[in-house]
Amino acid sequence: MFSKLGFFRFVANYNKPIESLESAIKAHCDVSDFLIVLPEAFNISKYYRDAGDCDYSRDILDQLRAVAGKGDVTLVAGLIVEEPDGPTPPYSSAYLIDGSGAAVICRKHGADFSGAPPLTPENVRTHWNVPISERIRFSNYTPCEAASNTANPLKHQGASIAAIICMDCDLPYVFRPIEERFSMMAGPKIVCIPACMNSVYLDDAIAATWPEQYVILANSDSHGCRSFISKEGTIMMRDNHESENTIVLCAP
Repeated sequence: MFSKLGFFRFVANYNKPIESLESAIKAHCDVSDFLIVLPEAFNISKYYRDAGDCDYSRDILDQLRAVAGKGDVTLVAGLIVEEPDGPTPPYSSAYLIDGSGAAVICRKHGADFSGAPPLTPENVRTHWNVPISERIRFSNYTPCEAASNTANPLKHQGASIAAIICMDCDLPYVFRPIEERFSMMAGPKIVCIPACMNSVYLDDAIAATWPEQYVILANSDSHGCRSFISKEGTIMMRDNHESENTIVLCAP
C-alpha cells in the first residue's frame, strides 16, 4: 500500500502542465511511495472548458513517466492523447503511470460540451438536448462507446486501483462493473477520479457511494466540486479552493 494518497490541485498555468506538476512536487521534501491523482485532460494546455486548440501529443506520457520515476511516485492522470488508429479528437482516458511505464485504466464514456460556447439565457434550453453524435463537435474528446475496460480496476503495489473520469462517476453502467470486480479483489481498494467537475456534483455524495474504498478526486474546476480524499465513505481531506497549484496529501 502507498505511504500517502494525494491529488494535484491544478488551477493555474494550464499551458504548463509538467512544469506546474514538478514545481508542486518540489514543495514536498519526500514524495516516495505516494499515489497522486491528476485531473481530467491534464495535458491539453488550456483550461478544460476554454475555447481553442488542445495539445494531444503523446509526449506527455514519457514526460510523466520521467516525473514519476524521479520521485518514485505513482500517478493516475486524466489525459487526452493521440492513439494509433484512434478517433479524432482522441478518447479521454485515465492512465496509471510510474517510472516503468504507462497503462490505460479506463476511458470516459459520458459526452459533455467541454468545448462549447458558454451557457446563455438564449441557448440554455437546447444546450443539453443535442444528440451525443453532435456533442463530439463541442468536446475536447471522443466519448468511448465500447464496454468498460476489464482492467479497471488493476492491481498495483498491493492495492486495487480503479479510475472513473468526471461525469462517469454518476453513470451506473460505468461504476457497477467496478464494484463487482472490487468484491473479488483482496487488499486496499482505491477509486481515482480525474475531473473537471462543476458544483452540481457534491463531494460528500461521491464519497458516500464508495463505503468500503478510498476515493481520490482531483478537480481542475476551482469553483466546482471540491477535490478530496475519502476512506470508507468519509472525507479525510478536502481542497481549500485556493488559487495556487499544489499537491494535497493524506496518510491512508
